[in-house]
Amino acid sequence: DGYLTIAIDGTQKMSSDRQWAKEQLQHEIGVDDKKSVRFSVYVVEANIVLPGLCLPLLSEFLTFDDGDPESDKQDCELKAFRRIVARLKQAMPKRGIRLVLDGLYPNEPTMRLCRDTGWDFMIVLKDKSLPSLWQDYEGLRSLNAHGTHKRSWRGREQHFEFINDIEYSYDSPAKRIKVHMVVCYERRPFVNDDDEVDYMASKHAWISSKPLSERNLH
Repeated sequence: DGYLTIAIDGTQKMSSDRQWAKEQLQHEIGVDDKKSVRFSVYVVEANIVLPGLCLPLLSEFLTFDDGDPESDKQDCELKAFRRIVARLKQAMPKRGIRLVLDGLYPNEPTMRLCRDTGWDFMIVLKDKSLPSLWQDYEGLRSLNAHGTHKRSWRGREQHFEFINDIEYSYDSPAKRIKVHMVVCYERRPFVNDDDEVDYMASKHAWISSKPLSERNLH
């Protein structure tokens, strides 16, 4: 649909008990007299996602100086995310972009940033994230206001339930963002300890900036 899919995620590249650069993040581990300081390198990466291919695009390192040393606050992934988004906007000011993000990112600042930038998003939604949104979803689901879709994918049985146009309120009822939500209930076969075929069940959920349908949700 003309949009470039970009996945953004943070990862720790290395950790050691030796500081070899002043920019490294610092963390205490252990308790009491067994406390020690670890020095780590953490980076937020933006990758172009294509069918069967992932291309590195931009990297944003977390640094000690980008935190707040006076209050003993480290630089964090969400702050680095805002910096890498600013770089993406500068590099591709007129490009349609769809961000895919993990369970750290379903929050008002991220959704508002995408909305103000004109970007799409697809964000993992964990069970305990945005409880008011989950409450609205379950309420609408009990009224049979949801769509459903079933399919088999790579040997897994998938049952999707989705609801469009859920209003997420934040700070006050006057501030709202409209989102669309999909939940996938999945069963996949495996061979258990008794050499019998059993099934493992799991649940996955996402919020989307674009309405969902049987055609596009997978």
